[in-house]
Amino acid sequence: MCIRDSAWFAPPPPSGPTLVWSHGNGGNIGGRAEVLLALVDAGVGVLAYDYRGYGKSGGRPSEAGVYRDVLAAYDALRVTGIPAERLVAFGESLGDEDEVVPYELGTALYAAAPEPKRFLRATGAHHNDVFGAPGLIDAIATFAREVTGD
Repeated sequence: MCIRDSAWFAPPPPSGPTLVWSHGNGGNIGGRAEVLLALVDAGVGVLAYDYRGYGKSGGRPSEAGVYRDVLAAYDALRVTGIPAERLVAFGESLGDEDEVVPYELGTALYAAAPEPKRFLRATGAHHNDVFGAPGLIDAIATFAREVTGD
């Protein structure tokens, strides 16, 4: 695993998928080490990065800036030789009894998203504890493998 001030990278297993992980708006990658390791244990590579204004990344957050940051993370993985079809965008910030982002917004985002997609209702999960929901890590890894043909 490669750890930098503003990004963590764990390479995928041979021919395995890699998540390009955009964290939620209230934290940074420093609070997600356990989740990163669990995803790696589940058989996926992960690039987790702090977008501008979060963690040790400089600048100020903005919608346009976040788009540029995720594209830069994607491009960084492509430069390492990981094929585009092995990359999966992954973002967080929705829990099912979420006190910050309403559940209905999650279902609306799901309805608007193109295929392939999956919706996992993590009953009882809140905004900041959703990764503790039973089966969530395995569901993320399984989805990543399915959409990349692994």
